[in-house]
Amino acid sequence: MYNETAKLKWIEEKESQVILPQGALKRAFDKIELYENKLDKELCDFNLAEVVNFFQTLNSNTPETLNVINSYYKQYTDYCITHNIAESDFNAYDNLSLSDFYSIVNNYAKEQKIMTRKEILEYCKKLPNYVDKFVLLGLFEGINGSFFSDFIDVSISDVNEKKKTIKLSNRIIPVSSELINIAIEAYNEERYTGVDGNAKIAKPYIKSDLIIKHFSQTRVSNSEHRSGRRVQTKMFNILNELNISKWINSNDIINSGKIDWILNNCPKENIRGIFYKEKNTDEEMKQRFKYQFDIDVLRTNWYIKYERYFK
Repeated sequence: MYNETAKLKWIEEKESQVILPQGALKRAFDKIELYENKLDKELCDFNLAEVVNFFQTLNSNTPETLNVINSYYKQYTDYCITHNIAESDFNAYDNLSLSDFYSIVNNYAKEQKIMTRKEILEYCKKLPNYVDKFVLLGLFEGINGSFFSDFIDVSISDVNEKKKTIKLSNRIIPVSSELINIAIEAYNEERYTGVDGNAKIAKPYIKSDLIIKHFSQTRVSNSEHRSGRRVQTKMFNILNELNISKWINSNDIINSGKIDWILNNCPKENIRGIFYKEKNTDEEMKQRFKYQFDIDVLRTNWYIKYERYFK
């Protein structure tokens, strides 16, 4: 929770003054925490554009719910202004009404499906199991394959901590130190923790050298398609657990990773040349990109779709 001390003190005061459930207030703050970290400032200091953008990211189909959450932020901002926590006396939440939330609903899902590396890493922190972190960040960094087959047979011996590479079935790719550390932790995990109804559960793994291990009751398939489906289902469950499955899917994570790779490896003036035959085409960079993400053909329509991120 961003500026947790101030928020918990306000929650304590609200509980003593009016009947407001502590859980609802904490959940409201949890929803905005990632956005606060992204902007590196308290919600009480957001301007109106930032507030509207945040509510769009929730991808809610219920304007009334957004209106209730906004009322919590409005009251908290009033508290911050009164106690000199806020940087100004402007309360952006005071400028929004229920009619505004009707226009906000679901617009974000149509516009924003790309995530930055920082956002991916923040989401990784929210996942309790390292194997799930490995799938999320691994997909972002180029581990994919037909039917998610790249993930199936990755073992601890394929992870080169010194060279920062991971060996896949058809190639060896460079990866981040974060993914290396996550892979090692995932290998060392002995059980998978989750929730079944209201009860927490812990499923033991079958001991093996794999990063993504099997459970004792899992029927292991030799089919690449079926085995990959298990990872694909896991990815969907991860996005669902993070409450972003309504507006982000696996392909969006892959495309986010491609955009991140290009921005961090290719000079801006040469990016277009990866997809078009031009004088400044960097063939080596082009091949590196194709190799990282196991791409046979680079399509110009992909570049056109995401061109705005490269400007």
